[in-house]
Amino acid sequence: MAFKSNEEVAALRDAELSVVLFGDQGVGKKTWLRTLGKTAINSQSYYIAHDVSVHVFKMRTDCPKSPFCTFQIYMRPSTSNRSNHSWLGGLEHGYTVNAQGFFLLFDLSNIESFWHQNNFSTKRGAS
Repeated sequence: MAFKSNEEVAALRDAELSVVLFGDQGVGKKTWLRTLGKTAINSQSYYIAHDVSVHVFKMRTDCPKSPFCTFQIYMRPSTSNRSNHSWLGGLEHGYTVNAQGFFLLFDLSNIESFWHQNNFSTKRGAS
């Protein structure tokens, strides 16, 4: 086993990735976060605004330059009168989270859930 020099150890930085998690009510956003928390090395949760929560998970990766990755997952729980697809990055509260991507969850057994996500992409001008 080869030992790494101090410069090599300092070069190994944790990668950080911020993503937004959204989907219709009852598609399993909280369940997915709980499952992810069981496999993470370290996890924590906190609120950054009215009802926007951040779930931070530190995970092992296969990348030799970055053995760990810290995921910051932003989530706002959906209600029957306000679903999460109307919110991306907290824009309706006047702030952004500068996320690099998003996870889109929908229910495969419910065609309405699928079409709601289609409405989201056409409203935002995404292709």
